[in-house]
Amino acid sequence: MYGLRCFPGLELPDLSKPPPGFPLPPLNNQVPPEVALDELMPSVPYFELPAGLMVPLIKLEDGEYKPLDPDSIRLPPPAPPSERLLAAVEAFYAPPCHDRPRDRYF
Repeated sequence: MYGLRCFPGLELPDLSKPPPGFPLPPLNNQVPPEVALDELMPSVPYFELPAGLMVPLIKLEDGEYKPLDPDSIRLPPPAPPSERLLAAVEAFYAPPCHDRPRDRYF
């Protein structure tokens, strides 16, 4: 990681106070501010909210949930690594070359 001396013009944010638009946290002897229920209710329909974008992707037949029995969960039996896995590990640890250059971003 780079030290701060590498970025002399960089100013660090003041982490002792919350970002703009966020209330100050309550002190130990103060009661937290009341939150109006109107503020908790979304002002747009659910299907326009980010999670609502997933609603069309859920099919009715996907609604049946059958939990797994924790006692029946087992690890798969050990198996020797496949040739494909060994080749992938070799390629990962191989030094960069003309055919497989590596981009380095620091």
